[in-house]
Amino acid sequence: MQKLEHILFLSNPTINQDAAIRQVKQLCQATGARLTLIDVVPKTNPIWQKYQESLGDVEGQITKQMRNELQSLEADFRQSGIQVKSQLEVGRAHEAVIEQVKQAPTDLVIVNAHHGQSLKQAFFGSTALHLIRKCPCPVMAVRSGNRQPPQRVMAAIDLTSDTGFEANRRSMNPDILHSAEYLGKQLHMELHVVQAWQLENEGYLQLRGGLEDNIMEELMKDMRSEFVSITDHYCSEHLAQPLSPGQRHVVHGHAAHVIASQSQLHDIDLLVMGTVSRHGLKGLLIGNTAEEILSVTDCSVLVLKPKDA
Repeated sequence: MQKLEHILFLSNPTINQDAAIRQVKQLCQATGARLTLIDVVPKTNPIWQKYQESLGDVEGQITKQMRNELQSLEADFRQSGIQVKSQLEVGRAHEAVIEQVKQAPTDLVIVNAHHGQSLKQAFFGSTALHLIRKCPCPVMAVRSGNRQPPQRVMAAIDLTSDTGFEANRRSMNPDILHSAEYLGKQLHMELHVVQAWQLENEGYLQLRGGLEDNIMEELMKDMRSEFVSITDHYCSEHLAQPLSPGQRHVVHGHAAHVIASQSQLHDIDLLVMGTVSRHGLKGLLIGNTAEEILSVTDCSVLVLKPKDA
C-alpha cells in the first residue's frame, strides 16, 4: 500500500457504523482518495412469496429504504469534500464487494467489524471474515468503539526463517511496514512494530531435552538478542524514520497471543498484518495466524494480501 487512490466502503446502517464512517472520511480527506459506497440487498426469502398478498412488495420496500440510506450517506461524504459514488447490489455482501474489486482497481476495502464485545464475536462467520479470507485487496475492519482520533498503529511482522507456505506470508513484511508507516503519517499516528518469537522445538526441549534451567535461560536470552538485532536491522532498512526502543516490541510467545497482548498493552488503534488466504474446506477449518489474532484482539485491523493473491 504505497498510496490510497480508491477506497470501497461496505455500508451497513443496521449496525452502528459511526466509527467506520469517520475512518473512511479521515483516510479520504488525508489522501485525496475517491470513494465508492456499496450496500447489498439480501435476496428475498422464498417463504415470503406465500405472504405476498398481506405483506406486499417486501423486497421493493427494503430496496427503496436502502437506496435512500445510501444516497443520504453519499451526500454526507460529498459535503465533506470527498469524490464519491454509490451503488446498491443484490445478493451476498462479501460476494458483491469482491466482484466490485475485480471490476475496478481498489486499494482498500473498509468494513465495520460489527458491534460485538470482541472481534471473535464480530468476525466469526461474518462478512468481514469472508472478505479477509477471499478479497484480493487489503481489508480494514473498523471496530465500533474505535478511539477518535486514532493515535497508534502497530505493524505485526514475522522475521522467523521457516520455509514453504509460511514463508510466503513472511514475504509480506516490507508491505506491512510500509503500509503501517504510510497510514501512521496520513492519520498522525505513532508507529509501533511487534515481532513474536519462540525457540525452535521449545516445548520439546523443555519437556524431554533434559536441559538444565540455566542452559535453557541462556538459550532463550541469546535467541531474544538475535531477534532484537534482526528486527532493528530490518526496520532500519525498510522504514523512513527510525523507531525508538519503546516503539519496537520483540516478545517471546505464540504470535497470535503476543500480537493481541501487545496491541492492548500499548493501546493500539490499528493493527496492520498480513495473511495468505486458504481456499476450500481446509481454509474454513484451519484458518491462519491472522484469523487467530482476529479472535483475540480488540482494535481495528488492516489485513494485507500477497501481491499475487
